Amino acid sequence: VVIKGANGVFSAGRDLKEAATLDSELAHQHHDRWSEIFEVLNRLRCPSVAVVTGYAVAGGFTLAMGCDFVLATRAAQFGALEMQNGFPAAVCTPLLANKAPPRIGLELAMFGELVGAERLYNAGLINRLAEDDDDLTAVEAAFVGRIEALDALAVRQTMETFRTSRALPISEAMTVGRHLNQL
Repeated sequence: VVIKGANGVFSAGRDLKEAATLDSELAHQHHDRWSEIFEVLNRLRCPSVAVVTGYAVAGGFTLAMGCDFVLATRAAQFGALEMQNGFPAAVCTPLLANKAPPRIGLELAMFGELVGAERLYNAGLINRLAEDDDDLTAVEAAFVGRIEALDALAVRQTMETFRTSRALPISEAMTVGRHLNQL
């Protein structure tokens, strides 16, 4: 699954002014649907790839971080900008806690500043950097092509084992890996 933005922007998230006008029940419904997106991404039987140009901020940053892989231009900007408006980076925070080094993840979630793609690449949160939009198209084609060339069952089993192993102590994770190897 490849997720891209349009018109030079990945996603700026939702309109926080509109969100502030929702009554409690409608707000819960919106938040439940938003959380379901990440549950679906985590249960996909194939990899998800965020292809980021321009801005990936607030919910857009969360969406990119929720994907298995992130490809971005060097000029791309990321950030939990909702924090600047007193709105917690509620869904992004658990994703960053799971995927980023602790001090980097907490900083990204808490300060809500724009962060360049290069910094996220160096922190291990972006897989490939491209020089510009045209280069990103080539990077995407090569990266997705490599995934498509792999055996689909092996990809699925590796993804499931990887996701399961992140939540387990190493000894139990090795048992899961050993059992998959025996299959």
